[in-house]
Amino acid sequence: MLIPMLRRALVIAAAVAALVASHAAAHMDYVFDLSWCGRIKGMPDEYRPARLKLRDRKGVPAVKLVLSGNTVEFPDCLSRHFEIPKGEHMTLSGSWYHDPELLPPYLNILVPQKTYPDGFHDGFSMLFNLETAELIELTDWETSLGGRGMTGRKVDPSSICTSVELEALKPRPAV
Repeated sequence: MLIPMLRRALVIAAAVAALVASHAAAHMDYVFDLSWCGRIKGMPDEYRPARLKLRDRKGVPAVKLVLSGNTVEFPDCLSRHFEIPKGEHMTLSGSWYHDPELLPPYLNILVPQKTYPDGFHDGFSMLFNLETAELIELTDWETSLGGRGMTGRKVDPSSICTSVELEALKPRPAV
């Protein structure tokens, strides 16, 4: 009597684990389009206005991000990563339909420096909170295995930005 009950409990536990795993594996970021004027197309209403503006500032890109009524003007320590080589393309993606206890709704800005045929790249990504426009995480991506794999290294913003630049990175109300 005990063996069939244990077997049944194990089958139920395995089925639940499979469901949870398939749900987690099914999550994919939404890929946004960036219009010529900097509007992030496809952003849900609750996170608008949403814009990413890039302009040249004496050879260094000037980058301004607007999300949910908040503005972040990137200091040079981050904006220099937007010097994108010819043939490379920035990608904007995000998610707002996952458990916010794990990670807040976010916008990921991927700025590749070199993309390999298998789709892996060297470059930088920046994760921002969609609700506050705060920087969540910086990652430096590097390919391995001759461009057939890649590794991400988390970067502490204070290791590449001065205290003045970090202060400038704080979101402010959009005007």
